[in-house]
Amino acid sequence: MWASEPMTAERLAADFEVDLERARRALDEFESFERQPASALAVDGSALFTEPGFWAYHLSSSGKDVAALEAVFGLPEAQWLRPFHTGVWPTFTITLPSGGAALVVYRTDAMVTLEPGCVVGPHTEYMVDFWLAPGDGGPGMTLAQLSGHWFGPGLRWAELQAIARDALPDRLAAARRLLLLTPFLGDAAAGDEAADHLAEALALVSGRDRLSAEVPTLAGILVDRSSEPEWRLWNDVWVNDEYYCMRSSPDREDRNHPWPVEQLRRVDVALAPGHEA
Repeated sequence: MWASEPMTAERLAADFEVDLERARRALDEFESFERQPASALAVDGSALFTEPGFWAYHLSSSGKDVAALEAVFGLPEAQWLRPFHTGVWPTFTITLPSGGAALVVYRTDAMVTLEPGCVVGPHTEYMVDFWLAPGDGGPGMTLAQLSGHWFGPGLRWAELQAIARDALPDRLAAARRLLLLTPFLGDAAAGDEAADHLAEALALVSGRDRLSAEVPTLAGILVDRSSEPEWRLWNDVWVNDEYYCMRSSPDREDRNHPWPVEQLRRVDVALAPGHEA
């Protein structure tokens, strides 16, 4: 509501069924709330890579099979590490083969909201952003988001595979990249090959035997969760027609967040695997 159209005291008074003076006071208080800039909140989150509880929690958004995650990472759900902290945003930065960067940001926003009766109250939002900073010097953008409502997918399997491979010959670094970005993957082309790569990554990060039953089981769950959306070429750019995909094609009027073809092409260039560049 706030992002799409200006709000007036008159409309607030009508929507919340309060007198105009109360609506004016609420609007003034709402608009005067100051948020800290992201640069003041972001901190390096890479220390979490060695925490099994972090990986269990992070991957739970891709395959909410608690038993499978507990089996691989050896921790009950109550001990999973949820890296949300007021005033601090753990941030993971991945350099891309194209020269750009991808960021995964665990974000906690302290906000205010208008409640029934036009009362301004505290509100906290928890979300994980997948942010792309192309190497062309232009503005970055959010490709996907894990929150109360999922926005995505943000990546094709070929793109994710290339990002992970770019860390080789460091196999552990490649595995961490793969698992860090898996929650933002959605691609019907992710099949047995993706399951094999994920199983290897899970084994490296968790220390479990690659051939133990729990590792390929969890890998299969993660692939199943990510294998529905189909990608297609439209005007020589990759698009996905899932309703909440940022990379949907502008020719679909029923899409939620259509981007112009120029922005879609910037994403393609930034994420392009070597054989597609």
